[in-house]
Amino acid sequence: MLSAEAQRIISDKPDAWEYRLTVEVLQTEMAPTIQRWDALKRGLYSKPTSRIAEDASLAWLKDRLDEVTSLTGSFSALANEEFAKAWGEPGQPGDAAAIVSTSKLFAEMCAGALAWEERVRFTILDDVFDPTRRLFIGIAGTFIGEAVKLPSFIKSILDDEDSRGTQTLDMALTCPDGWLEQVEASLQEAAERLALR
Repeated sequence: MLSAEAQRIISDKPDAWEYRLTVEVLQTEMAPTIQRWDALKRGLYSKPTSRIAEDASLAWLKDRLDEVTSLTGSFSALANEEFAKAWGEPGQPGDAAAIVSTSKLFAEMCAGALAWEERVRFTILDDVFDPTRRLFIGIAGTFIGEAVKLPSFIKSILDDEDSRGTQTLDMALTCPDGWLEQVEASLQEAAERLALR
């Protein structure tokens, strides 16, 4: 369901309507995830914990690693390719349905990042694997923080009457430099500690 403002933008098609629609849908769709991410970081809620057996811990960690890698790819494709397609070629009108769909998918990726964070935070692994699990905390959440930049950036351009030409936004929708190496080293250390048991 679209907000009344999004419906008005589609109907009236004001100046730069494609970008106004993008901002409206992103802000509306992302708001609950942003609020919940802030609450999670501040420890304002909890969920039932799941305990993963020692023999399943390594596979669990690898699954989370695959998921977070997939999130980065999806975020990147939406931000770098799909929005541009939905907005249309310069001088050509955008596609309202594609803008709404892409914006909702982008917000859905934020919700997926939050779900990943909750899963990582509310899972108990064997002590040997817990240092690796702790490395995962906050990783997908940084994507939410970066994704929030998109509607703010577009809105700032729309609000600046003097804004002309190509505008660029840098969003770090990838894992931090060196993080994968830290995870690999932590997994190696866990394997060595397991071998000593």
